[in-house]
Amino acid sequence: EEERTDKCPLCTFMKGGACKEDFLVWESCLKAHEEEDRTDKCREQLFALFRCMDAEPTGYYDPMLPPTFGLEQQAGAEGAGEPQPQA
Repeated sequence: EEERTDKCPLCTFMKGGACKEDFLVWESCLKAHEEEDRTDKCREQLFALFRCMDAEPTGYYDPMLPPTFGLEQQAGAEGAGEPQPQA
C-alpha cells in the first residue's frame, strides 16, 4: 500500500521546509523507540529540530515553534549549570 502524504498534514508541512532532514531524524527516532519513553530517547533530535526551525530565516516554521522556545534557549545559554526551580 502506497503511503499518502496527506495522511499527516503536519508531516507534509514539516517536510516542505528547510528542516526536512532534522524532522526525518526525529521521526525516525520516534519510530525506533515506539515501545519506550520517546521523550527521553528523542530529546536531542527534537531540540535539534527546534533549533533548525528557529534559525530558518523566512519564518516558515514560526507557527509551529513553542512560544517560549527562543526564551528557553537564551536562558539556557545565560544560566547554564544553574539549578532551575521546580514547579
